Amino acid sequence: MASLTNDQYIAELNRRLQADPAWKPGVEFVAIPPQDQERARGGSTWVGPDDMLPVIVRIVKDTAGEFQIEHPFVAERG
Repeated sequence: MASLTNDQYIAELNRRLQADPAWKPGVEFVAIPPQDQERARGGSTWVGPDDMLPVIVRIVKDTAGEFQIEHPFVAERG
């Protein structure tokens, strides 16, 4: 299992997302600021329309066994 920094993980998620036939412009994985105490403190989340959530979840699940990451992914947005 490869170990990735949060930035590397987000880059890989975005690479897979943009290669997905369901991808829409404006949808992307982003970092959660480390100072965000109410969320994952430096993990990752996503931006875009709510109807993309199933695609987002599928891509994250596909990477679950491939990478060890520093911070969690948070699908629910504030």
